[in-house]
Amino acid sequence: MADSIAIFGEVLFDTFEDGKQVLGGAPFNVAWNLTMLGAKSHLISSVGDDAPAQIVRDAMQSIQMPTDHLQSDPHHPTGRVDILLKRQEPLYTICPDQAYDYIEPPAAPLATEWLYHGTLAARSPRSGATLQRLIVQHSRRFVDVNFRDPYIQPDRLGLLLSGAEWLKLNHTEHDRLCQLFTLKDTRALMGHFEITNLILTHAEAGAEIFTPCDHHKNPAPKVAGFKDSVGAGDGFSAMALWGILSGWPIEQILTRALAFAAAICTLQGATTPDRHFYHRFKE
Repeated sequence: MADSIAIFGEVLFDTFEDGKQVLGGAPFNVAWNLTMLGAKSHLISSVGDDAPAQIVRDAMQSIQMPTDHLQSDPHHPTGRVDILLKRQEPLYTICPDQAYDYIEPPAAPLATEWLYHGTLAARSPRSGATLQRLIVQHSRRFVDVNFRDPYIQPDRLGLLLSGAEWLKLNHTEHDRLCQLFTLKDTRALMGHFEITNLILTHAEAGAEIFTPCDHHKNPAPKVAGFKDSVGAGDGFSAMALWGILSGWPIEQILTRALAFAAAICTLQGATTPDRHFYHRFKE
């Protein structure tokens, strides 16, 4: 199995109303989950020269996630997002000018075929330029749209999305993209951006996968012990990527990604260091 993947983007702390802080950021969550599932995740990001940065490094080392490409920025703080849960749905306040806005290119190209990235870290010119370089260097991409107002830049979306082998987005992001680019439906969106496969998620209503010639749709499993939905989409992405790297059939990817996303909803936050949590999914 080609189990090595480059993952680009933000590392930050999700800060809840009760003061609890959980290490997160969509790319970090995906890298963490893939590492715990057995993939080798090369996280390309940046943290500050501060106490939270050491927590990030210690956490990565605790699960043997490589820290070679985690950069240290003495001028900007480690990322932070404040989360308010409203009717069990997270509302995000994303701080500006964070260390992940200043990610530099790796000293040497990574020997990885696959690149995972989102859209948030490309909000800044520095990290955006680094991402463009990485896109050129990788032949296969999984793009996870993460629209967060006010950091939606239509003029950059074409560069970030075009030619992706896999694009994942939720129904709100899907509708917004179609509106921004005057596209009538999912197939038109795929054609406009030259997307090979598209994952469309619908929260508790499940998800669907569009391939060049087929379409699969599954309901979401019921969640026993629901805590919050923070990171559920990132969990879906991680399991979908694990299935893609493992060569699973599309239906299997969809079923297992939905099951893993449901399991993430039983956690507070998006990840856990508990290896038993991942064991049944590795099986």
